[in-house]
Amino acid sequence: MDMFEFDALTFVTDPTAEADVSPGTRQDILSMLACYPELARWRPSVFFQAWGAYSQDIYAISWVDWLNGQRDPGFLAYCYVRQRWPDFGFGGTGLFYDEIQILVGAQPWAQSPLPPVPDWVGLS
Repeated sequence: MDMFEFDALTFVTDPTAEADVSPGTRQDILSMLACYPELARWRPSVFFQAWGAYSQDIYAISWVDWLNGQRDPGFLAYCYVRQRWPDFGFGGTGLFYDEIQILVGAQPWAQSPLPPVPDWVGLS
């Protein structure tokens, strides 16, 4: 059975760049990354970029800090959509929180074959 793999390159704009963060922020990133075994091969700088995008698109803030050191399954659902349908624009306004939570329950990334595009993504 072929399983979906979360691809860090989905969030990489410059593969040689490292996030310029304070040591404390780096520790926060490492503790958060440890909550996602599915992303074990991701570099902290990639997680930093992806978490920032998730925070903006789903919560409409620059950084969801109240989840430091905790797993948020919505993050995997967000990464799944961004990877499978890269042209879909979340808009950075927090309008898709409920839709992401529905995907959390369905866990399409764990299904084989992968299910079709969700209606709300609007691609055919």
